[in-house]
Amino acid sequence: MKKRRIYRLAAGVLTIFMALSTFSGCKPSEEEQRCSEGVAYLQALEAKSPEAVEEQLRQIEHQHVLAEREQRIRELIDNQNGVWKYFENYVILGDSRAVGFSYFGFLDESRVLAESGATILQVSEKLDELAELKPSTVYLCYGLNDIGVGKWDQPSDYVEGFAKMIESLRRTLPKAKIVVSSILPAREPAFQTQERWRRIPEFSAAIEEYCKENGLIYADNEAICEEHADLWEGDGIHVKSPFYPYWAANMIIASWGEDTTSE
Repeated sequence: MKKRRIYRLAAGVLTIFMALSTFSGCKPSEEEQRCSEGVAYLQALEAKSPEAVEEQLRQIEHQHVLAEREQRIRELIDNQNGVWKYFENYVILGDSRAVGFSYFGFLDESRVLAESGATILQVSEKLDELAELKPSTVYLCYGLNDIGVGKWDQPSDYVEGFAKMIESLRRTLPKAKIVVSSILPAREPAFQTQERWRRIPEFSAAIEEYCKENGLIYADNEAICEEHADLWEGDGIHVKSPFYPYWAANMIIASWGEDTTSE
């Protein structure tokens, strides 16, 4: 029985060797060489236990999946506007910055349940709509107003309120994937309006830790925000239209996880 299972896995790994050759752009002769190497490798495994062989083959499959994921990421980076095709059966919840996903025509307004001034507390007001839409993925893009209103003085206080809204979301959509966007920073002259916005990194760090501990997907936007700091509006709060594909791609990539690919 185990030998038959090994043979099935062996056939699978040979297919993977072929796929990796194609993925890397090898010529046909190089593909043949890869296959020969694969056969030799499998023959070398014969002396090992079936369990050890299975584990090694699983590792090869895992590497193949990671390679496919990296290819998809490169495609997104090379063609940012192609990201929108990955938004299927989704909902975006958030504040005025999230409104831009529909305002600029990137995504369907009926799927962007965002509004100016919104905080995480507004999630409870959207539960009925969410139950009707039944999204498979929910993107949370809050934080600016949450910090600005001063309701939660410390990041730990905010995490408590955030956790309650997550619990409500999970009761309403128990099978949905939840992706939490890190809070986009504010820039000058925004701090003249609200000094508390300087604390955005603290609050984002607290939410990131909560996500790690509770199985939520966290999209860290720090790198893209620094790279595209020129895409902030003059108020230092809102972002310009060209920023949205970068933001969207970052959330999509985060939603794929470390070892899965988007279909």
